[in-house]
Amino acid sequence: MLLFDFIQTQRNLLLAIAVVGIAVVIGWSFVHSSPLELPNRMPLVCAATGETFNIPRERVNMLPMENPETGERTLIPFETRDGARYVPDRYRTTVQDLKDKNQYVDLGTLAIRNSR
Repeated sequence: MLLFDFIQTQRNLLLAIAVVGIAVVIGWSFVHSSPLELPNRMPLVCAATGETFNIPRERVNMLPMENPETGERTLIPFETRDGARYVPDRYRTTVQDLKDKNQYVDLGTLAIRNSR
C-alpha cells in the first residue's frame, strides 16, 4: 500500500510539472511572437493592358479594382514566383469573369504574359 501511494504521488507530481511546463511554453510563445504584418501596398496587374500598379492596401476594397488610367475594373493581385508573375489561384474566377477584357493572364496557368 505504501509503494502504491508513493507511485501515485510521483505520477501526480510529473503530471503537474508537465501541465505547468506546457502552460509556460504557450505563454512564452504568445509574449514573444511577432504579429503578422501585411505589406502597406498591394501589387496589382491590369488584365487588359498588362500594366502593373502598387496600390495602398487600404484603397483595395473590391476586386477586380478599377484601373486609374482606363477606368475599367481590370486590376487583379499578383505574386512573383521564380522570377515570373502569377495571379494567385483564389482569383481564378475573377480573371475568368473578365472574359474578353483579359489579354494578359493565361487562364490555364494564371501566368501573366509580358506585363509592363
